[in-house]
Parts: sequence; C-alpha cells; structure tokens
Amino acid sequence: MSAQTRTPKEPRSQRKTEALSIRLDQRTKYGLELLGREQRRPVAGVAEWCIWESFRRETVRNYAGTPISLEKVLSELWLSSELERLITLGFIYPSLATFSDDRMFRVLVETPELWTDATNVHSANSFKMRAILPRWEFLKPILVAASEGARPLLPLSREELASVGLSELVANR
Repeated sequence: MSAQTRTPKEPRSQRKTEALSIRLDQRTKYGLELLGREQRRPVAGVAEWCIWESFRRETVRNYAGTPISLEKVLSELWLSSELERLITLGFIYPSLATFSDDRMFRVLVETPELWTDATNVHSANSFKMRAILPRWEFLKPILVAASEGARPLLPLSREELASVGLSELVANR
C-alpha cells in the first residue's frame, strides 16, 4: 500500500466539506478508482489526497519573488474571515488575487480611514481590522460596488463608511 499522510490539519469530525462536481475522462476516473483500491479509500478521498499532494509540490511566488509551496500559502491565507484573507492576499500574494479581489483590495488601500497610518499603507498590521471586521458583511456589498467594472477606483466615502456603522473611523479623521 502507498504511504498515506493526513493532509488537513483539523480532525475529520471538525472539517466542513463542500461538494465539487468535475468532469473526468474515463481513463482518469478509472485511474482514481485503481488508486483508491490501492490506498483503500473512496474515489473522493483519493481525489482530495491528490489535490493536497499537488499543493505540497507546486510553488508560487510571494511579493518578494520567493517561491513557496502552495500548501504553505494556503496555511497563511486560510484565515477565519474573508476580510482577513483579502488583506493578507493583497499584501503577500498579490499575483494570486482575482481581478475582483485586486480591485477590492485597492479600494481598501485607497480609503485612509481604514488604516492607522494612511501615508504608510504597506502592512496588514496597519489595517484597522478589529474595528472593520464586525461590519464586514455590511461593508462588502459597498466595496464590491465600488470596485466593479472598469470605472476608476476611488476610496470609500465618509458617507459610505458611516452607512455601515463605521462612523467612529470617520470621526477620528
């Protein structure tokens, strides 16, 4: 039997799973079935194992150009909130951001009220995460609208920030 390693860090009982529907040619599917027989896993388990193996082998480059395994990148980026992931992605792995992610990140960077030092926005540490995180679900639709399409990227207005309960950030400016 092939060497098997558990790749996800949480116990199976604590992991949430999501369905993924993919199309495979018959030969690839049969190969997964054979591998499953060898490893005594269901096909879905073999597919997940194959994906995690590729995460270990594949590398991407961070902002400094240093190659890092996708597994390490995932461990750095898989944070509890979408906002934390967006900010971390924008600073450390901007090449992995989608067009939409990049535009939303740039709107956040251009909004001085969201940073402790708006003249030196080069670190996730200067983002006012603690104040913004509880309001993220209300701020996100405004941010998405501000970053859509080919319009110029503008900072969020004081009115937009106040409308989602971030008036204390506006008052401090």
